[in-house]
Amino acid sequence: MKISNIFGNSGKNKNNLLQVLAKLACGINKPNKQTVLPHNSVPELWAMTKLKKVRNLGGKLGDYLVEKMNCEMMNDLLRYSEKDLSSHLGSKTG
Repeated sequence: MKISNIFGNSGKNKNNLLQVLAKLACGINKPNKQTVLPHNSVPELWAMTKLKKVRNLGGKLGDYLVEKMNCEMMNDLLRYSEKDLSSHLGSKTG
């Protein structure tokens, strides 16, 4: 599964993905430094990012993903297909 598929393929969802990546990357070199996140470094960022730190993946959804699907880090979601996520979470959320 591609990383972009987690957030969908429409223009609006791609913007959501970019916002999530920007928010995560901006905290890496705080304060007073810039962070550049090349596309090929996204998997490395996902590997070191806890799932519940990502916007919209906290709360009940985050608890479910951690407890039922054993996803602690963002890259753990990549082992599931979109179909698998939809079957576990419902078509709207998955």
